[in-house]
Amino acid sequence: MPDTSSLCFHCLTPIDAHVKISAPIRGQTAHFCCHGCLGVTQWVHDSGLANYYNVRTGAPKVDSERAAHYASYDLPEIYEKYTSKLEPNDLNKLAKLDNPSDLGDSNDSSDRSQSMRQIDLFVADTHCAACMWLIEKSLQRIAGVVYAAGNASTQALRIQWHDNTTSLSTLLQTIAKLGYRPLLDKQNAAQQFYMATRKTQLKRLAVAGLGMMQVMMYSVALYAGAFYDMSDPIKHFLQWVSFFITTPVFFYAGYPFLHSLYQAIAGFYQPQKTFKQILRSQYYRLNMNVPVGLAITLAYCFSVYHLLLGAGEIYFDSVVMFIFFLSASRYLEVMGKNKAQRDSALNEQILPEVVQKVVDKTTQTATQTANQATNQIAQAIDDKTSSRKMTSGKSFETRPTPLASIALGDRLSVPAGDIIAGDGVVISGQSTVDESLLTGEARPIKKGPNDTVFAGSINQEQPLIIEMTALTNHTTLAKTQQLIQSAHTQKPKLQEITDRISAYVVAFILLSTSMTYFVWWAFIDDRRAFEVMLAVLVATCPCALSLSVPTAYASASSLLAKYRIFMRNNMALDAIPKITQLIFDKTGTLTTDDMHLVKLYNKTEHADTDILAIAAALESGIHHPIAKAFKPFINPSIHSEDTTIFTSEGVSGRVNGTPYFIGSQQAIIQRFPALAEQTQPNAIHLCQTNQSREEQPHDEQSHDKRLDSLIACFHLSDEINSAAASAITKLRHLSLQILSGDSTARVAEIAQKLNLTDYRGEQTPEHKLQAVAHSQQQQQHVMMIGDGINDAPVLAQADVSIAVGNASALSRSQSDMVLPSPDLNKIPFIFRVAKKTRRIIIQNLILSIGYNVTAIPLAILGFLPPWAAALGMSLSSLVVLSNALRISWIKP
Repeated sequence: MPDTSSLCFHCLTPIDAHVKISAPIRGQTAHFCCHGCLGVTQWVHDSGLANYYNVRTGAPKVDSERAAHYASYDLPEIYEKYTSKLEPNDLNKLAKLDNPSDLGDSNDSSDRSQSMRQIDLFVADTHCAACMWLIEKSLQRIAGVVYAAGNASTQALRIQWHDNTTSLSTLLQTIAKLGYRPLLDKQNAAQQFYMATRKTQLKRLAVAGLGMMQVMMYSVALYAGAFYDMSDPIKHFLQWVSFFITTPVFFYAGYPFLHSLYQAIAGFYQPQKTFKQILRSQYYRLNMNVPVGLAITLAYCFSVYHLLLGAGEIYFDSVVMFIFFLSASRYLEVMGKNKAQRDSALNEQILPEVVQKVVDKTTQTATQTANQATNQIAQAIDDKTSSRKMTSGKSFETRPTPLASIALGDRLSVPAGDIIAGDGVVISGQSTVDESLLTGEARPIKKGPNDTVFAGSINQEQPLIIEMTALTNHTTLAKTQQLIQSAHTQKPKLQEITDRISAYVVAFILLSTSMTYFVWWAFIDDRRAFEVMLAVLVATCPCALSLSVPTAYASASSLLAKYRIFMRNNMALDAIPKITQLIFDKTGTLTTDDMHLVKLYNKTEHADTDILAIAAALESGIHHPIAKAFKPFINPSIHSEDTTIFTSEGVSGRVNGTPYFIGSQQAIIQRFPALAEQTQPNAIHLCQTNQSREEQPHDEQSHDKRLDSLIACFHLSDEINSAAASAITKLRHLSLQILSGDSTARVAEIAQKLNLTDYRGEQTPEHKLQAVAHSQQQQQHVMMIGDGINDAPVLAQADVSIAVGNASALSRSQSDMVLPSPDLNKIPFIFRVAKKTRRIIIQNLILSIGYNVTAIPLAILGFLPPWAAALGMSLSSLVVLSNALRISWIKP
């Protein structure tokens, strides 16, 4: 073995003879290949991150020029394209899932969230969990960084930081100075990485396959020659030919196993560590490649030694079979994982690179153009380069424009059959839109003026003019992708347990292998000791055990994403089989969010259209089914100012300078007691209010009727979700309950139609929170399903939560799963997938542990030859992987 003083302390690469760079590190002299490695090592120790050198298995190489290159990454265009702004509720959810101490002082969370941003990176050149650990710890020590979490297997890294304290370039430079390459285009970089990995593994598999076939031909001749007295010259000739064929297979196809073995052994030769530290660090370094690498190395080296000696057993056939079977199983494993990742990730590349922007031919100002051409430009969309004279006398056209150049407020023309490039509002045109990419619903949805459309949707029938309200990372499509990425950065507890078990199993393998060899050599048959040791070393490798849990979760996440059920928290799959109580919100969940006006009681002399326009102005921009009911009555010339939302009560604001309040009967009674007798059950009420009183309950004695008056009562109706009845029938084995802020009478009506006996109406967010907490105190495991802003607290409290339909951003941020479609039949499907996943995991653990328990005695007793051990280990891994893929067979 090389002298450790000839290896760089930081990057473990050989030090040139003329380089003399050293420094005292933890009381001992450490040698370095360059001043860059010395600087990084000193920074790591000064930052309290010295434990990195105890857990690493890879050796990074610092690129100072690349680090300096990232100083130019603070451009607004870079921020807009690759980062997303976080809302205050995102910080609250982060505090719930992770260590709250990482967030700093919670009192200033609202101020900090105003400049909070998030980015997802692909970090190239990371080798193991220790590399990602160093990156995470280094970033977390930067002022302003509140969250940094990476996935070592996918090399994905998510960072959330306060951008008025720390710049993006500082984060990227920190990663680069550690010797890694942060790539901003995560999807393309990851795809290139996986394609390169697949290509390389396929080459290794081909080399191993060809080598195995050739070597096995000569091995058959050698085995036959043992019975028919083959001459020594021919025997040695066949052995030498086998050696020349095996050597490239060993060094090229077997490189992944040899590399892992080298990294594990290299850790023992570090003089600055005590034996205890080395031993402890090895549990983190040991992985399933170590016993495999050790087995093929010993078999190859002993075979070469016996070949040169001219006596002894030759194991070239076992070496090539080891490598081929293991390479085949690893290749199929990577293919399965890549398939799961492709299925679970939305294809961001479906968005067009070039769009048709509506421009004024004279001023080339899209904003002015669209305002004047709203009713005429739609007729000119089919000719993407045509221009026409409008009634205003100006000439307009649609011009091809790169999507990256489009800004908020720009108006795009989308011909029939084209993909919508961003979230927006329809300005002109009537058409149907396919939103199946987001919702999974194949039924086209009608869209017209003032309707919202989403990026990735397909315009099907007629051309549309759309004003952009969200682009790039801020679209609903991008945020849905972020939900999936968020789930991939989390590791379920069961997977963590199996990871820890695998490490100890590897240590047990090495110990038992050594003991087996000694016992056979000393007491049984020294001629078979080496063969038996190889069999034990290979047969007991925990490959199947390490695959049993992650493959099942990957398959489940892939299946759910296929049907547009998006995981925000992978740990929810563990909790769903334990659920005993299911609580529904009513509006937008059990009922549709397409509420409509049934009856208007106008208590003034004003026209009904004026009253409806005032109500529509107050409700404009609010994400609630009640607000949508007034959408058809919006008057562009009437606007609401100083709008204030009172959760579960109503909305106040000024319309044309006059203060109004619109809300439920209960809210009116609480705020304006003198108007109580004028209210109507199950109605929405519009009041003209006294500004000084609108935000506090009224006192009957101090109330002046001249200051407050009831203007109108609106009776709205919503229909029961078409999937609610069938879904509830499938969920009857659970305790079912409705908690709604709607009137008790209306909730009772819906409950009766759905044959539910446990329901509560007029529930405030606090009431819902108390109800869930009470159930949990009664040892119930609660799942909450809702969609509104007022559901966010209870969604966070529940053991498992699902935001359905067009849920508010706050509800989505507090939920464990997001179901964009209102199809409640997917809820029973989620239960089936979760329970099936748990069964598959248990089966995989039984299969993998059972294989090891069976193979170990057979190998120790000498009944299992090395080639059979390699075949058994590969088959056990394939069985576990195939069993996990059975989850993808489940149908809704």
